[in-house]
Amino acid sequence: APATAAPATFEGHSFGIQTSGGLDPAAERARLEKAVDQAKRSVDGFENRLANRNYVDNAPEAVVAETRKRYEEAKRDLTAAEAALAAVQN
Repeated sequence: APATAAPATFEGHSFGIQTSGGLDPAAERARLEKAVDQAKRSVDGFENRLANRNYVDNAPEAVVAETRKRYEEAKRDLTAAEAALAAVQN
């Protein structure tokens, strides 16, 4: 992304949002820190659910597959949020 674009991720796709230099670095950093925290909680929740043998063994296969899919998406979102935060901090 150009220097005047803020990195963003939506549904696993990364892109830049044109800011024309109008980005408030402190506000963007705070927003991205919140996004990282939220993504970490999401990843942790999916990890805990998938680590629960009762859930994996007793839930319908389609439900477990959906949980695994959402877990992978959450990990990608976390990686993207961390990368965006690192870019803003530099």
